[in-house]
Amino acid sequence: MLALAVCAFTAAGHDSPSAIADWAAGCSQQDLAALGGRGDPLSGLVRTPCERTFRRIFAKADDTAVNDAVHGYLAAVPQAGQDELPETACREREQRRAAARDRKPSVPGLLPQAAADGKAVRGATRPDGTRVHLLSAFHVGEGRTLAQREVGAKTNEIPELEPLLEGLDLEGMIITLDALHAQREAARLITEDHGAHYIMFVKANQPTLLTQVTAALTGTDREFSATTWAEEGKGHGRRERRSIRTAPADGID
Repeated sequence: MLALAVCAFTAAGHDSPSAIADWAAGCSQQDLAALGGRGDPLSGLVRTPCERTFRRIFAKADDTAVNDAVHGYLAAVPQAGQDELPETACREREQRRAAARDRKPSVPGLLPQAAADGKAVRGATRPDGTRVHLLSAFHVGEGRTLAQREVGAKTNEIPELEPLLEGLDLEGMIITLDALHAQREAARLITEDHGAHYIMFVKANQPTLLTQVTAALTGTDREFSATTWAEEGKGHGRRERRSIRTAPADGID
């Protein structure tokens, strides 16, 4: 059942027990058997579980173990050859490839990127009424989640970053993080422990750092003409102009 759930969940849009049950009902007998389904002793057919059964199993399952299974499966599918995968896995891989083609093409020469970000899970609450909050690492180029962790109600995302990235092969990648993670230990973890690079957003929660960064990027357009990039476009119902200035990190603690 967990194997069915992992396959259904990694196919686009099947993110609820009812959707997973519907996906399982459409599987062939061959796929159900390959995923560990047991045949009826009289008919020999593998019957798919109903939504209530999936809900009962999910309530008892170890969420960390299921997370590891989902992300391990996603990591293995793109590397495996066509002959090594069951029909359902091939179909899911093609769905992800089609989604990747719909995204903007990447610029040649850029390093691979992963985004670490936290979100509250829509419609999910804990027994004490607090909302479920997940911190995830998302591979931008491949369009898949590398890992995710639940953030406890009495803590925040900062201490969860290290266990989130533990065991991931991030060497040479660029990790983007929001302002909450603009911390000295996060920078050390990414560069020293993982051999990766970071892009952090600096806001008022780090006032001294923000002042240093602002000073380094302050000046006329002529002073920054060789290190400025800009583009114009439409977004959120308005025309936008975005510009980026770069400066050496000298004097930035």
